[in-house]
Amino acid sequence: MFSTFDRIYTFSINTIAFIVAVVITALFWVGATHLFSNISIYIPITIFGGLLGVLIGAYLYVILSIPFQLSKKFDVIKNKVALHGYESVDEFQKEIAAFIIKMFKYPGVSIDGGVFRFKGAEILTYNIDFDLEKLNSLSENKPIIRLNGGKAFYIPIGIGSKDLGHMILISNDFVLPIMHSILLDFESYMLDDQLLHVQYLTNK
Repeated sequence: MFSTFDRIYTFSINTIAFIVAVVITALFWVGATHLFSNISIYIPITIFGGLLGVLIGAYLYVILSIPFQLSKKFDVIKNKVALHGYESVDEFQKEIAAFIIKMFKYPGVSIDGGVFRFKGAEILTYNIDFDLEKLNSLSENKPIIRLNGGKAFYIPIGIGSKDLGHMILISNDFVLPIMHSILLDFESYMLDDQLLHVQYLTNK
């Protein structure tokens, strides 16, 4: 069932993607009319521009959808925390790992594995097939390193001065420059307080 927020958001993103596709198509058509005198070449160039515009618009739609989709789908985990549905931090940590891998699966914003060290839980490695010593140089002062053609991101988890743990998230592909900021925002706006609640509830 779509909420009002869903409808507004979907309409806004679809509109932006459509405008981008139309603008790119128009630019190719204008370029063709100025660069070529042969009218017969206008159609294939315009079609190519249209296809490129659709692809860019679709990719833009995916990228712009991530914050909203993260918040919407993470609400299931928040509800489970509120209902005391986690019996241990380990259980919560495992579900967060699966959630991140499932959510970040698009070109430029993909996470393929990670190392999760939540306070109150055993260290969890997820889809890691290399020596973890390669990640030892990661810290808050050096949060990103290149690794196997991709990147590794160090994401500390905490509220104020309280240390709740950290994650090292691995992407095996090219990632957009904003990827690290997206992951930090996920920790800051969604994850940290929920982890604190689970730590408190499971230690009572």
